[in-house]
Amino acid sequence: MKRYKQYLFDGDPAIIPRTAERHNLDLNTSDTEVQVETEENDLMDIEQDTFINTDAQSTVIEDINVENIYDGDVEDTTYGTTEWNWRIELSKIILNNELNNIYGKIGNLKEFIEHKAFFEKISTTMNKSRGEIFLMILKFSISNELSFSGLINLFKLINSMFETPILPDSRHIIDKLVNPKEGVEYHVVCQECSVYLGKIGDIPSSSICNVCNSTINLKNNTDSTFFTLINPAQQISDLISNHEDYFYYVTNQRVHKQGHISDVYDGKKYTEFVKSLPNEEKDNYVTAVFNTDGAPKFKCSQYSIWPLYLMINELPKEIRTNKLVVCGLLFTNKKPNMTVFLDKFVDLVNKCRVPIKIKNEQRTLKIYVQTCCVDAVARAPFKA
Repeated sequence: MKRYKQYLFDGDPAIIPRTAERHNLDLNTSDTEVQVETEENDLMDIEQDTFINTDAQSTVIEDINVENIYDGDVEDTTYGTTEWNWRIELSKIILNNELNNIYGKIGNLKEFIEHKAFFEKISTTMNKSRGEIFLMILKFSISNELSFSGLINLFKLINSMFETPILPDSRHIIDKLVNPKEGVEYHVVCQECSVYLGKIGDIPSSSICNVCNSTINLKNNTDSTFFTLINPAQQISDLISNHEDYFYYVTNQRVHKQGHISDVYDGKKYTEFVKSLPNEEKDNYVTAVFNTDGAPKFKCSQYSIWPLYLMINELPKEIRTNKLVVCGLLFTNKKPNMTVFLDKFVDLVNKCRVPIKIKNEQRTLKIYVQTCCVDAVARAPFKA
């Protein structure tokens, strides 16, 4: 079905939006039919472009006030009365018709360059905010896997379309916006004996392991094993805030039916955990399952990345499985020793608190990681 027909039904008196070319064609055809019928019947004289023959009736076309028509209400027999901004729709139709007149007649690049519209300045009104454009750029860069340099160039491209820049396009500012350093810790592990050396920034860029006397060069990441820990509080807060009704239902209203299992909340371990909580924490908790699995950075290299995810249980099923929280990354070119990585992860989770407002009530949630889910390949490093 054509786009401009999908809103109307048979017999609907509303004017159907259409391209100017199609509309003019219909008017000319209808005028011809009216003139022929009038001459044959000799009933009355009508002026051209005054009457249209529709369903054997003549309808007077008066001067159309676009604002009155396109700001009015349209009766939709399915959804009821809906307010339509017809001026915007009309401008889109006119613009589409103009584009068809320009590009529809162009056969190749040379004809496009020689067309007068090629050098005309664009006067189309911008209908997006800076924030919307910023998010559109980020989504485009993620979908197309742009490098950071590609992202910078895309910002510069958008700014070049305006007389003055509308978005930041310097590498330093964009790096601060898209790669915040708050809540991120970088740790170094000796590649030879897997001893924890400390945080990056607290130790020299060239260090010597006190256990095996190996030299660690932090400037060359491929010669060292390191991991990052990301505070998950903000990510968890955002997810729960977007589904606070469900979270409130699980933590405050849901009643477990004995012998009936419909979700993780009905499991034995979960119910025992909730009962074991102190009274002041029975509404201020969030549970999670964590998972990790190694992925090679390059097909021809032994270098691998081990991300550590949290799946929040107190979210709807379709959300919790698709919106995992990344809270750690381990980078190594050898078989990983998970002991140090997981020790620091446990310390992070134990200290982490999630400030959030639920039903206009300020809460501070504590994270409880209940289970670990890994495949057979990752199970051995975890047990070790």
